[in-house]
Amino acid sequence: MPRRLSRMFPLNLLRTNGRMIDRVTLRLLIVTLLAAFATLIVTSTMKVPPSHAQNASPAAAKRCEIAFPLPRPSELGAKKFEKLLYSFLDQGCYRSWVADSQIRNTGPFIGGASFGTHNAVKVFYSPEVWDWLKHKNREGKIPDGAVIVKEMFPSPAKEGSPLSAWTIMVKDKKGAYDGWYWSYQAPGYESKNPSIDYPDSGFGLYCLRCHASAEKDQRRPVRHGAKNSRTELSKSLQRSAARVTH
Repeated sequence: MPRRLSRMFPLNLLRTNGRMIDRVTLRLLIVTLLAAFATLIVTSTMKVPPSHAQNASPAAAKRCEIAFPLPRPSELGAKKFEKLLYSFLDQGCYRSWVADSQIRNTGPFIGGASFGTHNAVKVFYSPEVWDWLKHKNREGKIPDGAVIVKEMFPSPAKEGSPLSAWTIMVKDKKGAYDGWYWSYQAPGYESKNPSIDYPDSGFGLYCLRCHASAEKDQRRPVRHGAKNSRTELSKSLQRSAARVTH
């Protein structure tokens, strides 16, 4: 036996009832110890400093750090509110709200083409909107600060489809005559020419071309859209209350 091994394993410890331990057993014991020692070295060199590990955890799974209700767009300013709203969406802060039971089409899908007003959607209703839809039977006014988030997906509707965009309605009667702040955002989207591009968020946007035809709620015409049209929610949105689940 080599001198180093004889020091590590004295002969008096390798005898059992007057017999030497089998050479094969000895070799296995040495290999096991060496393997354990090598594993210990590799593990210690691969450890990440605590500060790095702490910094990596928020990026792995985003969490909501924005309180609801949000400040009013008319008070904060439309552009500042847009940035806050985008962070709110990106962090999924609305995901605990009452929502449609499944992704659904907004119109017929025929011959590979969608004829809906939007792509396939799943609508999330803030507590104020849900209270108005379900408990107040769509009577009276939706309070300021209420929010409707439409997650949008490729058509036709299919569970598990990747999220393609959001369209959002925020109630703020001080901001515009129709009473809503409108917004569009997509994951990772940034306007290429923000100074000249049509705005993605704000008051009195093109969304009113359709939403101005809503039938119930405040019953007042809007300045943007069809003459003598009704405000608040479209018929399709009102009917969607029957399709939602907690």
